[in-house]
Amino acid sequence: MKLIGKDLLITAFSIAAMSAAGTALYYDFTGKMDAEKTEKIGTITFKKKTAQRKYSGQVIWENLNQTDAVYNYDTIRTDADSLSIIKLKDGSQIELNENTLILLSLTENKTTIDFSQGSINAAGAANLNIKAGNTVITAGNSTINLSKDAADNLNLNVNSGVAALGDKKIGENQEAVIGAGTAEVSDREFIPGEPRSGAYILAFSGEKNIRFAWTSKAVKKYLLEIAGDPSFRKKFVSRAVIKPESAVRLKPGTYFWRIGYAEKNGKMSLPQPFIIIKEREESLIAPADLSAFNYVKTLPLVPLQWSGSTVASSYTISLAADPGFKNIIKTIATSDNSIAVDSLSAGTYYWQVTNVYPFPDAGLTVKSPARSFVIRQGTTVKPPEPMNPPNGHRISSLFLTGGMQLFSWQPGDDMKKYVIKIDRDREFKNPVISTTTAQSFYQLSGVIATGTYYWRIEGIDAGGVPHASVERSFIITDAEKITTVSPADGGIVSVTDNRNTVQFTWNDPNRGSMYRLELSDKSDFSRILSSHASTATSLSAAGIPRGTFYWRVSLMDKKGKAILRSNIASARSTDVLESPVSITPADGTAIDMTFRNTITFSWKKVPSATHYRIIVGYYSGGFSKKILETETTDTTYVLRQLELLDEGNFTWEIKALRYAGNKLENESPLRKNYFSITLQSAMDKPEIISPKNLYIK
Repeated sequence: MKLIGKDLLITAFSIAAMSAAGTALYYDFTGKMDAEKTEKIGTITFKKKTAQRKYSGQVIWENLNQTDAVYNYDTIRTDADSLSIIKLKDGSQIELNENTLILLSLTENKTTIDFSQGSINAAGAANLNIKAGNTVITAGNSTINLSKDAADNLNLNVNSGVAALGDKKIGENQEAVIGAGTAEVSDREFIPGEPRSGAYILAFSGEKNIRFAWTSKAVKKYLLEIAGDPSFRKKFVSRAVIKPESAVRLKPGTYFWRIGYAEKNGKMSLPQPFIIIKEREESLIAPADLSAFNYVKTLPLVPLQWSGSTVASSYTISLAADPGFKNIIKTIATSDNSIAVDSLSAGTYYWQVTNVYPFPDAGLTVKSPARSFVIRQGTTVKPPEPMNPPNGHRISSLFLTGGMQLFSWQPGDDMKKYVIKIDRDREFKNPVISTTTAQSFYQLSGVIATGTYYWRIEGIDAGGVPHASVERSFIITDAEKITTVSPADGGIVSVTDNRNTVQFTWNDPNRGSMYRLELSDKSDFSRILSSHASTATSLSAAGIPRGTFYWRVSLMDKKGKAILRSNIASARSTDVLESPVSITPADGTAIDMTFRNTITFSWKKVPSATHYRIIVGYYSGGFSKKILETETTDTTYVLRQLELLDEGNFTWEIKALRYAGNKLENESPLRKNYFSITLQSAMDKPEIISPKNLYIK
């Protein structure tokens, strides 16, 4: 009996301990609720890819979204190829480049940024301090860039104002290298002009031509370097140039550039960060150009919709009476990509959308093309006009269960409400759905049998008189298959210990709204390595296992239950294979082929690469037409087939390959370079002047 009593005591103690631990874990996970009570000190005004926050006293990291609040003593970090901009309530703005970690502290007297790693740009209010270990930088009323290199030295650039390091002042166009107990302050020998430190550049295609310019004393040759990190371990460009300017085509991403002397071990400037952000041209969706809105008594509601941006924080809609927008009638600001205007009288109107970005570059704007519409006052009532779905449109039954099918129509003249009717019969004698709404849209959800249906809108005017639209048809189909897209089945993905995220994409004709991505090292998924939720048909997942893995996607219902699964795709993860660094011809080189019969292409060796693939193309009108593609095990290739070439512009691309036997195991991204070929003009025939006649005895 004593033994049983002791066992009961131990059991009771264990249960109490587990209960306490569970309670502590619960409060740790739900700490975000308590964070609402702490002081809000700022807002995330822009986020690219992954930014995370950890509350004071917590151990759990949570993802941040654009417009999220930032609280006192929050720790913020960014992932690879990520970016976050924070606007504090004291007016300071902090930009976190990729792989950066900071802690924020705001008191009545000062703002402190505890900088641990990475690179930041800061535009400080009057009392901004930046702390890095035992180093404290006073950066009030100045704009600076601070980064930490591979040797843990701090590199400080002052772009405007004055910063202080103890009693040392660091002024505009000065820089400091701060080590363990040392600080070297100097004037910049090379003053970057463009892109400025912390510049944001929008790219509307795969690559952007970036102009680099700087001022310095005259030298014979400069060395321009561009890298993906402030330590310049991941260099993309290293070229000697004669003039203090150069142009380089770059893909969207975060970059650092510096300039120095071309001679060996020449002095280099401190790194200047800039960001190229992929953007799309703004386009207007509705109403169509030259659309007409008619009314009898009540001014019509004019819905305006545009494509929207993944980068812009808001939009400004301009309504004008002339196509040149000199006579602006109304300006509307919104964060949505659609609005409705109901106060426009009869007349012709022109409208345009301007993207507003959260970046400090005040001149960064993108405007859509302009469209026009007409408002007319008449004497007869126009009925509503069905718009979406189009006539004969096919709709998946699974899409309906998610409540995602939107029916919309052009409002009729002076309508107070609308009745939408859906029936299998075009006479609408026994409608499956008949519902009333004051809006010009209706969200269809629920279970409806497959087959062909008809729908129409009845607009009800102020007198209660219905005005029916023409009918439209749609077809409800059975669920369609979800198919994996990328990584391709049997494909290869590259990961590293520090960057092991992979972008997964899939295609869902059912247009679902909730998915679950699962990864496994077993083809039957008997063991799930990780599971990730997504509301889109793409997802960036971390923790990718090395070697062969399998992945699938499930469409989820509102209760979190899988209702449809994709095919199973396999992929293999390997170490990242870096792109070769091109040597000759250098990017932008002009080659005179008058007295040459070969062109030599060369590049630096890539560790673990077994082969290299070189592609040469003729470049014209923004497009490259391939004229040669070959592989070699060497780091040079001599082109002798001159019949392939002519005067003009060309591209040459190089990528590293790794074969295991005859099987391609890994390949690097392509590195593209541009060059041109010229020929001297044909020489005139020599003219004999004297003597005219030559006699030989």
